[in-house]
Amino acid sequence: MATAIFQDFCRDVTRRWGLQDRVIPARVQRIERFHQSGQQRFRLELADGQGLTAKRVVLAISASTPNLPDWAQTLPLTYPRDRLLHARQIDLRGLRLAGEHVLIVGSGLTSGHLALGAITRGATVMMMARRTFYEKLFDAEPGWLGPKYLNGFYAEPDWQTRWQIIQSARNGGSLTPAIFSKLRRLEREGKLSFYEWCEIHSAAWQGDVWKVTCHQPSAHNCIANRPIDRIWLATGSTLDVNHWSLLSDIRGTHPLPLVHGLPVLDADLRWAGCNLFIMGGAAALQLGPAARNLFGAKLASERIVPALTKNKLGRSYPRA
Repeated sequence: MATAIFQDFCRDVTRRWGLQDRVIPARVQRIERFHQSGQQRFRLELADGQGLTAKRVVLAISASTPNLPDWAQTLPLTYPRDRLLHARQIDLRGLRLAGEHVLIVGSGLTSGHLALGAITRGATVMMMARRTFYEKLFDAEPGWLGPKYLNGFYAEPDWQTRWQIIQSARNGGSLTPAIFSKLRRLEREGKLSFYEWCEIHSAAWQGDVWKVTCHQPSAHNCIANRPIDRIWLATGSTLDVNHWSLLSDIRGTHPLPLVHGLPVLDADLRWAGCNLFIMGGAAALQLGPAARNLFGAKLASERIVPALTKNKLGRSYPRA
């Protein structure tokens, strides 16, 4: 429902500002920089073979690499491909899971949504995490949605320290109170089990089910005796612009310092040396822990729009 509401909002914004003929449903495969009549330009190569030319480009994408546990990376490929999936590969809409047992690895909101979806489709679910499951209303404390925490963050000159602040503020996966309450109710109904402080030690596809052992067999010995039809990995992803094929040309011509895969952009979120702007999670070193959510999009727009229009907009607190 929330996704549908947001899509309605986007359509309304498009209609309200008369952008219907400016929104192009296409996939950009590559961005190249070139000069035309002494001016810097970008050539955008599209998946259908066509191309676009632009003076300025804003990248508002969330491309990231799925995090896979070590045991999953070394498994022999003898199991059906649909029986071990990362969350990004799962489409609940076409699944029928009546009578199946699904093991979901991860403690974040994605794992909660997957669990509810699987149970709705008839499955019994086990949720496993290497920490306790806990509830939190926001990814980061509300103080990050304004000057209370951001002023101090912007005053920090060391990029490595900023990255550490971001990790601490987000503090891994959590569930919203509403989702956690639903999961606890399903646990009482016998449709769901929690395995906390637990990690998979090994998994083997035997016959037509998974046999799983964990690092804490004395505490969770029952899981070794439970047949598991599917394993879903809600283990997050890593954002590293080195893996963005879109930027292969830009990275070659305009190398930029990176901190754990995040670029050190200028104050306007510009990739130094060219009119390429970045927003979203990749701009977190400049925007803070909320960079990837809607408030982060607002912060990014407050920086990028003045740089695009060469106007000055007021800000309520300093920026990096």
